[in-house]
This record gives sequence, structure tokens and C-alpha cells, in this order.
Amino acid sequence: VVFVYRCPECHAVSRWFRASHPEITLNPHRWGRLCGEQEDLKVWLAQYLGIQLRVCMPLDWDHVWTEVFDGSNWIPLDQNCLHFARRLNEGIGSWTYVLAIADRCEDTEEVTERYLQHSNGTEEEVSA
Repeated sequence: VVFVYRCPECHAVSRWFRASHPEITLNPHRWGRLCGEQEDLKVWLAQYLGIQLRVCMPLDWDHVWTEVFDGSNWIPLDQNCLHFARRLNEGIGSWTYVLAIADRCEDTEEVTERYLQHSNGTEEEVSA
């Protein structure tokens, strides 16, 4: 998939490549290395190794991260995602909902409040 973005101010056009295939993500030409491709690669490798992961995606923000199941809880692989909610009041985006999507339906859930609580952010901080 190729994404095309046209700047509304200067009308410049940007294109970038998006693929979930590890052969594309690991290419030597550096296309397809956004957070989504990195997380796709983690999921692909985890599936190969038999490790249960799920992908977390805010519905209204262009970022993803993965969580690993430790046998009783889902733990974020990248601890920085716990601080994203605190930064929402800096104008970097907004969260309406954050979905955690897993291979099994029973492990797929809406996790917005859990991330807001983990970040120690109040509703006022993240909605300001």
C-alpha cells in the first residue's frame, strides 16, 4: 500500500509505503519503517516464536504499539506508550478509543481507560 498525503498549506505531495510483510519491512532501502511496520514485524516474529501479542491502536491517532501476554496480564512492550496519554494536552493528538486487537476475539478489547490510568493522567490533563 502506498499512502499519499497532500499538505493543505503548501500542496506538497508525500508518498510512503506501508506493508506488513517482513521482507518489505527489513529491506535495505529504508522505506516502510514507521511504527506500524515495526509493530507488524514484532507481531510476525512473535507468531513465529509462539508468543502471544496484540496490537494497540488509538482510533484517532496515527500510532500503534504492541502488548505481550505474560500469562495473566497484557503488558506493553514499549513502556513509552504509557506516557502518551499525558502528552495529549500538548496538542500531539487525541484519543477517543484505544483498541487492543489480538488473534483471538476474547483477547481483543477497548483499553482506553487502562492506558489513561497507567499514565497517571487525569481526564482534565488528557482532554485539555
